[in-house]
Amino acid sequence: MGRRSRTAVARTATILLIVLCVAYGVEPLFSSSAPRTGPLWATLLGLAAFSAVLAHVIWRGTQLVADGKPWSLVLAGILAVGMYLRFGPALVALPAIFCGAAVFTLSRVRAAAMVVMVVGGSWLMLARSTLPAGEIVDLIGRGLVVMVVVAVVGTVILLNGEVERSRGELARVAVLEERLRFARDVHDLLGHSLSVIALKGEVAARLTASDPARGAAEMDAVVDLARRSVDEVRSVVRGYRRQSLKAEVEGGVSVLTAAGVECQADEAPAGLPDRIEPVLGWVVREAVTNILRHSDATRCSIGFTAADGRVSLVVSNNGVRKTPADGLGNGLSGLAERLGSVGGRLESGPEPDGGFRLTASVPLEEM
Repeated sequence: MGRRSRTAVARTATILLIVLCVAYGVEPLFSSSAPRTGPLWATLLGLAAFSAVLAHVIWRGTQLVADGKPWSLVLAGILAVGMYLRFGPALVALPAIFCGAAVFTLSRVRAAAMVVMVVGGSWLMLARSTLPAGEIVDLIGRGLVVMVVVAVVGTVILLNGEVERSRGELARVAVLEERLRFARDVHDLLGHSLSVIALKGEVAARLTASDPARGAAEMDAVVDLARRSVDEVRSVVRGYRRQSLKAEVEGGVSVLTAAGVECQADEAPAGLPDRIEPVLGWVVREAVTNILRHSDATRCSIGFTAADGRVSLVVSNNGVRKTPADGLGNGLSGLAERLGSVGGRLESGPEPDGGFRLTASVPLEEM
């Protein structure tokens, strides 16, 4: 059922409940021995007006206090008390219905004060009337019943409104999270690829005069990498990209070696869960990118360990810049978010010997 259909059903059910409550509450008007002090047509007109205002109070009650304009509630109270005083004790249920609306519309303190004042005043007026004790008890009982029903109906509508608002907020948060995920993916992809393209372009430029053949080979590699980067970005857009950890390690070693960084790497572990392998692939990619962009490393190592139900990836290098020209950007924060989504954690920082170590640890079993 769509949102509009649910709203229409809720409105219809609310109107029916209001009609039933008012009809049940004013039934003694036609059967009670209490004398009426006004013409019937005026009484029915007043009941119609009260029912209309009550419908507005119940349906908009959750917004009255927030808007600071509870005029419909005030009008309902005036009609309820005025009709009770004008047309006799048989309409004692109207102030009770008004109290039920006040329960979910006003704050707890104000609602409690309103209920005590109206119910107490109605009881005192009934006690001073000439009605039999049994009829007085019946009228009070009817009033309490309709008050509880109206309060419950209003509270349900209030909760339903909060649920609808929560659904809208969850949908908005989901959209924002997806945008952040997409931005993180594009950052990681293009940050790495563009860094490698720039590096290979510089190598090709230096080799153009001394070794044209190798320079041409480097330019071919740049073209191939650019094409693969375009394909990867398209894959991210489609949402179907699946990273191979082994391919990322081999690609990282190749890029670092081409940049003059001596690199040693363990073989990527096989059989990792599908939720873990892509995340570790992103870690390798971002670590290699940071080494190329933010360090003067000459040596690098990529290692894997598995113990106590966790797999850890450690990437270290010996080239931390003492005065880096720029920061590490958003890459490490993006990795921390990725690892956190699978129960992992990221640790990074300089080492005493002047190097830099990045450790990513992920549980093998889903938590």
